[in-house]
Amino acid sequence: MTIEEVFYDCYCPEIEKWTFAGNLNKKKISFYRISAEYFISTSEQIGILNLTEEEYTLIKPNFPLRFCRIKDFEFDKINNYLKNPDSLNIENDFEMIFQNKIVLLPRTKNDKIMKGEIVELKSIQELLIKTNELQKSIKNLKFNGIGCYRHGIENKLPSFYIGEYK
Repeated sequence: MTIEEVFYDCYCPEIEKWTFAGNLNKKKISFYRISAEYFISTSEQIGILNLTEEEYTLIKPNFPLRFCRIKDFEFDKINNYLKNPDSLNIENDFEMIFQNKIVLLPRTKNDKIMKGEIVELKSIQELLIKTNELQKSIKNLKFNGIGCYRHGIENKLPSFYIGEYK
């Protein structure tokens, strides 16, 4: 398993605080993300802090960073996918997302992440329908493939933005 990216927290020595630790009750938090290679080559470990029970519950580190990645997905063919979901070549495990509430965030053509919607999905078909609805609502259905990528926390739930296949 190759680690492609790292989500991290920053310590601010001037105020002796971490960016996220202790701030998880904010309405929205967008995680810091960086390529693993760059992180390893430029960062210095200053300590290890275990997550508190509350942090673990809110952050859900057991959730995937990306799921439902489909290289050849096209929104104008969604009805075909809904009829035959087994025909999709889906990358990454998303089973743990099902039966859990998450916030799904649409993304504009200019990469702006828009207001999302709380969803509790039970199947890949529901996920495809919801991504289609959200992207259609902001008039952005032209993607090179598709994927859902961890964004942070919103309304005390894990948030994921809809993006192109990466």
